[in-house]
Order: sequence, then structure tokens, then C-alpha cells
Amino acid sequence: MSPLLYLKVGILVVGMAGSAWAARSWTNAAWEASMLAAEQAHTKAMLRELEKSNAAAADLETERAKRKVVTRTVVKEVERIVASPGFDRVCFADDAVRAINSTISGEALSAPKPDSRMPAPKPLTGRSSLNRSAGLY
Repeated sequence: MSPLLYLKVGILVVGMAGSAWAARSWTNAAWEASMLAAEQAHTKAMLRELEKSNAAAADLETERAKRKVVTRTVVKEVERIVASPGFDRVCFADDAVRAINSTISGEALSAPKPDSRMPAPKPLTGRSSLNRSAGLY
């Protein structure tokens, strides 16, 4: 083979490698440009959504500012007389009536007062030997 043929093949190989390198760089540049364009479009969409949510939050705050909280306490007394056979046997002790009345009037409930003193203990009756064996003396 002649040296001129080697030179032509070498120039061809170098030219092909150079064109492949140029095509690769062009492809990379195109890919980076498309990624940058997609990122910018995403950023713009996110900014639009952020502006919408900020506007909605501002509208909500203005609506909250317009509203005024009003608290009212309504107390009504209703007297009912139930004449049903199922309810005529219900009786409340004095302490229960006092608790219900204090709840209705909103006053603090005082401690109940006992009606009478406790009775004294009764002495044990029966055989004393049985009581001693059982430990009851």
C-alpha cells in the first residue's frame, strides 16, 4: 500500500471523528436548550399558581375581616306538666332537686347537709364464745 492511501484513510478517520464530535456537541446543546425551556415554562406555571393562591388568601382575609363574631346567651324557662302514668312515680331527693336548681340558676352547688346524725353501732348479740372465736369481741 502506498503512503498516500494511508494519508487519505487517516484524513478520512480524523474527519469522521471530528464530525461525530461536532454532532455530539450540537445534540448536547439542543438537549440543554430544550431542558432550559421546559424549566422556564415550569417556573412560569408555578409563579402563576402562586399568584392565584395569594389572591385567594387575600380574598379570604378580607372576608374574615368583614365578619364580626357575636355571642349571645339565651336563657328560656319552660314549665311543663307531664301527666303520663310512666312519670308519676319519679321522685327526686332534696339533694338532687338542689343540684338541678343550682344548675339552672348558674350558682355554685354547696355541700349537702345531713338530715340527722348517724346511728350508734348496735352491740353484738348471740353467744360470746362464738364471737371470740370469730374475732368479733
